Amino acid sequence: KSKLETAYIARQEWYEKRVFFETNLPAISDLNQRFSIEKQISECNKKIEIYENDIVIITNQISYE
Repeated sequence: KSKLETAYIARQEWYEKRVFFETNLPAISDLNQRFSIEKQISECNKKIEIYENDIVIITNQISYE
């Protein structure tokens, strides 16, 4: 292959990879939102662990009523 053909193929491959990453990777704002949600879930889970026994007792009481 000539240098021109090789350069054209390399350019085309680079462009295809760029398009793939631009369309398939989440945007920074999406990542920030996901991190915020995961942080809130983590905080909720910590609170649930603290009150786990109380939650089980109340749930059992409700289910027997």
